[in-house]
Amino acid sequence: MVNLIVRVIHILGGGVFVAVFMVVIIANLVILDLIMKGDEMQMDMDLPYPANPGYKGQLTSKEAAREKKSTKALDQTMVLLALAAAPDGLTADEVAEIYGHVFIKYRPRFSELRKAGKIEDSGTRRDSYLGKPQIVWVLTNDK
Repeated sequence: MVNLIVRVIHILGGGVFVAVFMVVIIANLVILDLIMKGDEMQMDMDLPYPANPGYKGQLTSKEAAREKKSTKALDQTMVLLALAAAPDGLTADEVAEIYGHVFIKYRPRFSELRKAGKIEDSGTRRDSYLGKPQIVWVLTNDK
C-alpha cells in the first residue's frame, strides 16, 4: 500500500490534494479493516446493485461479490481520486495502469459510480490495451 501511495503522490505532484488523498486512503483502510474483522458487518447480499457488487446468480459469482464488498468503497475512492487529478478524463484501463493493477479490478467500479451519478461519459473514446474503443470518464459537475 505504501508503494501505491508513493506512486500516486509522484503522479499528482504533492500539495494539499495529496494530503487529503492520504487521509481518505487511511480512513478507507481503517474501514476496510473493520469490515474484514467483523462477522456482524458481513455484506447483506439482498441489497441490489450497485449498493453491492453485482453477481449473476452462480455460487462462485456470489462468493466473488461477497469478497469484493470489502474493497469496493476503497476502489471507488481510488477511481474518483484518479479522475479528479485528470481533467480530460480517464478510461478504466488507464486508472488500473496508474495504480499498477489489471484492468478488471476497476471496470465494475466505473459502472457503479455512473449509476450513482458521480461520473459520466465524456463523449471521448480512447483505445483499450486490446485496441478497442473505451469510454473516457469524467467526474460529474456535482461530484
